[in-house]
Amino acid sequence: MSGAQQLSLFGEAAPETADPAGRRKLIQVGSRVVDFRFTRTRRRTIGVAIDATGLSVTAPRHAPWIDIESFMREKSRWILAKLDEWAAAGSPVRIHGITGESLPYWGRPVTLAVHTGAKHIVTDGDHLVLRMRAPEDRARVRAEPYAG
Repeated sequence: MSGAQQLSLFGEAAPETADPAGRRKLIQVGSRVVDFRFTRTRRRTIGVAIDATGLSVTAPRHAPWIDIESFMREKSRWILAKLDEWAAAGSPVRIHGITGESLPYWGRPVTLAVHTGAKHIVTDGDHLVLRMRAPEDRARVRAEPYAG
């Protein structure tokens, strides 16, 4: 790190990432500074989870910081690898449920066509044709289960 200021291992998150309850923290993992959510619970072990929202750490209520720090150091390679995997995956596609929308279907892009009719779904070349009673109800288009 450059400059005279050095981050402590468990510093506070930057103001734009801090949450009102103070559960956001920063950790230096290798040469990277990682923002993470931290909570204490009644669990017996320290847990680490990584998903699309980032790194989460959960620890027992009375676990000393030295134990949490040690655990995070042991898992640092795994943490960085998983964060990189999620970053490479990109954001999930948001489905709006409207005709003309492009969406991934079995690994290839298709164009959605939503029509009024009895509930039915069929693929037709590069199109995914969806029939339902209320095609104007976009939330239902996104959520309605279909049998092929």
